[in-house]
Amino acid sequence: MKAKLIGIVILICVSQTVFGQKEKLSGWFVQGQFSYIKLTEIKHSTKSGVNWDHTYLDHSKSFAISINAISGYFLIKRRLSLGVGIGYDGYVNPAFNTLPLYGDLRFYFTDELNIPFVHLSLGGLLDVGTGFHRGGYFELGAGYKFTIGDTFESYVGLALTRGGVSMTSEPLTTSADQFVYRGLAFTYGVYLY
Repeated sequence: MKAKLIGIVILICVSQTVFGQKEKLSGWFVQGQFSYIKLTEIKHSTKSGVNWDHTYLDHSKSFAISINAISGYFLIKRRLSLGVGIGYDGYVNPAFNTLPLYGDLRFYFTDELNIPFVHLSLGGLLDVGTGFHRGGYFELGAGYKFTIGDTFESYVGLALTRGGVSMTSEPLTTSADQFVYRGLAFTYGVYLY
């Protein structure tokens, strides 16, 4: 199942690159994205009866490496895009992996070639064999898109990120055993069109 899903994402990326339109920041697009996420808080919460017990874990050496593909469409040419992203996040200390599947909304402040933007990503975290059952994902950030020459478009960004996973079969919102993290993501991305 996971191999099929990754294969579909790769197929979408290749087809968008080969058959992408000539005019940038309009119509369909695909972005490849790499992030380093420094975790700033990790909390393990368990519920016994009506009382919650919260344990804050040492996050001084905690981080994640994230690789994502985002495919979307410009709702307003060169200004507003809506996309769907999928990725792979590898966390260190504590060691676990997630597969984020999310919606991505971006607003570009002008229609120039080099422009600042803000983005919001919201979705879920799928289990990648690490013992949790399901989770949630949220990211709010800003970045700067720049163009080199006529064809290469890229961006850098900084975002606040938050996620959580349920250690039971229940959803995160009702789980009596959950991990919640917060972090700061440093991102580099490339438009593949």
